[in-house]
Amino acid sequence: MDKRAKLYRSYVQNATSYEYSKLHMYPNFHCQIESTSITENLDIHMQDHIYRKKMKSYIMQSKQYTSNAFESIDWVAIQQASKTLPMKKQIWLTKFASGFCATASVMKKRKSWDTNLCPICQQCKENTDHLIQCQDERSKSHYQKAIQKLFKFLKNSHTHLPIIQIFHSTLSNNLPTSFEYFVPTYEIDQDIIRASREQDEIGWKNIFKGHLSSKWAHLQMNHFSKMYANPPSLRPKTSSYNSTTYLIQCGVAEMILYMTISKKTK
Repeated sequence: MDKRAKLYRSYVQNATSYEYSKLHMYPNFHCQIESTSITENLDIHMQDHIYRKKMKSYIMQSKQYTSNAFESIDWVAIQQASKTLPMKKQIWLTKFASGFCATASVMKKRKSWDTNLCPICQQCKENTDHLIQCQDERSKSHYQKAIQKLFKFLKNSHTHLPIIQIFHSTLSNNLPTSFEYFVPTYEIDQDIIRASREQDEIGWKNIFKGHLSSKWAHLQMNHFSKMYANPPSLRPKTSSYNSTTYLIQCGVAEMILYMTISKKTK
């Protein structure tokens, strides 16, 4: 394996144009990570193996998530959703998710502003949580317009109707609430109930970081299997990757950008 890796590195360094190396096409070539055979998406599996444990350890030590919540997040969908955005938007959303985007709190730390108060309500310290949850009527108006754009996007993308209904009820107000609470009493699909409970464990505000339960993706796949003879695959290597988590993350990304730009320009 090491010998093949060295040959491949030499090939990449000396190639004038990059193409996937034929070195990997030998019939006896195989790759294993901790005794698990890897048959596709080698780069994703390698990254996951190298960084996942470190990221999980950091997140748990900083008390952002429990172990179960971390494992339930659809990290692959986050990666695929980010790739649909221009690089400048990817950078901005990374800053938002990590708390380093240009809120009043950050601008004061940079000594660019004299105050850390929200420029809209002028009452609360503005951080990424407050950006979403500001109770000033102007902020609520921006939030509602952004929500409408999000759900128009989900509807046009043929998202499973019960999922849209639960997310619409949960996100209609810009204050944290429970997903499971808004599951209809007549709902008999246990997967929807489990997905809602799992999302509650991940947290309402973390939706805006793109952190959603992977169970939403499986619900969407079941929905597509009833709509299409050949339903779109959930595998990230395909161009039709179209899971609910991916769709919501794409929509939420644009929603946050819209809200931020609206608040800073009015």
